[in-house]
Amino acid sequence: MILAVVTMDPCTVTGGAPIFIGRDEKECANMARTLSRIMDAMAHCLDNNTYIIVSH
Repeated sequence: MILAVVTMDPCTVTGGAPIFIGRDEKECANMARTLSRIMDAMAHCLDNNTYIIVSH
């Protein structure tokens, strides 16, 4: 189940999960890591600019 998406380019992401927008790659990575800890989930990098937070 996808809990959230972190990206630099919101135009490439659609769907029902919350979308968090970062200014650069470092901010996206930090945001994904923090959200995964808060949600007790895993962060997976799809490309340099997009992460998904998933519950297994």
